[in-house]
This record gives sequence, C-alpha cells and structure tokens, in this order.
Amino acid sequence: RYSIQGYVYDDISGNPVQGVSVTVGIRSAFTDSSGHYALSDLVTGSYTLSATKAGYDFEPENNLVEIYYADMPDYNIPAHLITHHIAGHITTSGDAGYSSEGVLVRVTGSQTGTTYTDGNGDYTIELLPCQVMPSESCALAVKVSKPGYYFADSSEMVTLTNADINNVDFSGVYQTGWISGYMCRFDPDASGNCFHICQEHMRGVAVTGSRSDGSDEVSTYTDSDGHFRIGPFAR
Repeated sequence: RYSIQGYVYDDISGNPVQGVSVTVGIRSAFTDSSGHYALSDLVTGSYTLSATKAGYDFEPENNLVEIYYADMPDYNIPAHLITHHIAGHITTSGDAGYSSEGVLVRVTGSQTGTTYTDGNGDYTIELLPCQVMPSESCALAVKVSKPGYYFADSSEMVTLTNADINNVDFSGVYQTGWISGYMCRFDPDASGNCFHICQEHMRGVAVTGSRSDGSDEVSTYTDSDGHFRIGPFAR
C-alpha cells in the first residue's frame, strides 16, 4: 500500500491554505494549518485527485495521478482565492478647478476596503465573495468623500454575492468655503481678567476642522503671525 501527500498553497502569496478537502479515489483528508494533507492505503493504479474549498478555484479541477509501486511525497496543489469587485464612477462639477480624481472611496461592514478614484473618476475595490463570509456579511456600505466637495448621496448600500458589482456611481459638487482667523495669547491681569490686547501671536498651532458629521477633516498650522486659513469645505 502507498501514500500521496503534499501541500496546498495560495497561488499568489504562497501561503498555506487550511481546510481544503483533498480526495483520491475513496480516500479524503483536509489540509492542516500548514496546508499539508496525506492520504494512505492506496494500491498501485490511476486515480483522480480533486481539491475543493469554498471561495477557491483549483486548476485543473481534477488531476490524474499514477501511483506505481511507490509513494508520492510531494504532490503540491496551487489554490486561487476568488475575489469579486465593487466598481463605479465619480462625476463632479462646480467651481473652477474641480476634478473627479482623488475621491476617497471606502467600503465598510464586516469586509472593508479603501481606494481613490483615478484620473477618469473610476474606482475598483477587490473583496472576498459572500460565500466565504457569514451570510450576514453580504451587506456593505460604499462611502465617498473629498475635501471641498458636497455629495448629496455620499453612501450607498450594496449586497455582495458571487458576482462583481459595477456602476456604483456618485456625483459631487465642488463649492468651496474656507475658515480663517488667528491665534493670540491674552494674559490675565492681577484680578484674573484677560487683557483685550494680544500679548503674543502664536506660531505653529495645529488647527483642525471638519464638517459637522466628521467628514472632510483637514488640518493646518498657524503662520509666524498666528494666522491660519483652513479648508476647503463644501458649502
């Protein structure tokens, strides 16, 4: 009696893949945490070897193996992780200087992903298919933002199944507003009241601002005269 064993590995990263069912004839086994499997008690002959795991492709799906009076100690199997994408296009308009490039696109939920639109306003985020995740993980939110841009609908819910999702599109308007001011130190007098005369212009103070919902956060520092100008914010 003879045996066949080896490792199942991710064809991109080379990492071991655990939990793959490997079958030869009537014998089957699952790969362990190191991706290793072993099947024994095989007689000489031709067999069909197959490997399966949800969320993975194996090429070819069935392999013909010949056991001829010897063990097969190094029969390694590549596995390809299936991914699907969410893709779309961002259209912008508004004040001079608007651009659809560089819009932040985030996917939130039990799967997450982040990217920016390209020069044409297009984006793509690769994600695992739904069947690899628990069933409640299929609903995801796609959110977009860019400082100075107002998106009337900045979030869209999508359901990821076993296919790509395209045309998750958004449109934004570039209408900028700025906040400016200065930082000054006012010292109290002997009674604890502040003088209404600036004692020192405060240089290098960090100033951060955002919209009321926390989006479009930007930061700057006061200059040598204590002045700052922060933005742009969508009006």
